[in-house]
Amino acid sequence: MRGATNNPNHIDYPNIGGRGIQSHWGRGQYDLFESWILSNLGPPRGRNKFLTRIDINDDFRPGNLYWANGEEKGNRPDGHSHQLTYRRRTQCLKKWARDYGINHHTLASRLRLGWAFKRALTEDIHR
Repeated sequence: MRGATNNPNHIDYPNIGGRGIQSHWGRGQYDLFESWILSNLGPPRGRNKFLTRIDINDDFRPGNLYWANGEEKGNRPDGHSHQLTYRRRTQCLKKWARDYGINHHTLASRLRLGWAFKRALTEDIHR
């Protein structure tokens, strides 16, 4: 979180700090932040190990944080996942691939090649 909000060289900075999203806990207050998280949210459990914002356009602050698993985090429309709409439903590319039983890399490659979304989802893989 610190790099994503403060370091322009961090991979997530364009989608977080670059959009003006900040941390309620300033620099040098990591111990305070960690203490608040453990007291209010508890430690990460099982697959829920990603600290995530409830409102993706709001800061990292009390009342806007929860532990998410990788699938929940990846399905958020926060610039980290490619959202696609088909048949009046919008979800990330990985979820579409999982729902249609296709490898998400295959789906992404087909779309990069210019395939229509329906064809990319439904055409059998030729072997």
